Amino acid sequence: MDWEIIGFIKASTLRIKILDSLNHKEHTPKELQDTLKIHFSQISLILKELIDKDLIQCLNEDSRKGKIYSITEKGKNSIEYIQGGKK
Repeated sequence: MDWEIIGFIKASTLRIKILDSLNHKEHTPKELQDTLKIHFSQISLILKELIDKDLIQCLNEDSRKGKIYSITEKGKNSIEYIQGGKK
């Protein structure tokens, strides 16, 4: 287990919420904003952080609008570990 990544995720409840949401289904930033009731600017910042750590990916990077994000295998393993699903 990558403890630096686990610590990075646990340091923010918003990171946990976004990863959990993406662990169930792909989302656009607007869908995440509506579902999680988080300001759009925070969503954008957290999505960038999660991409930089290879925890999520953008499925349609070339789109200007309607970008769709999904969780990576590293992100899935990390959030499941945090939520107690895997040891």
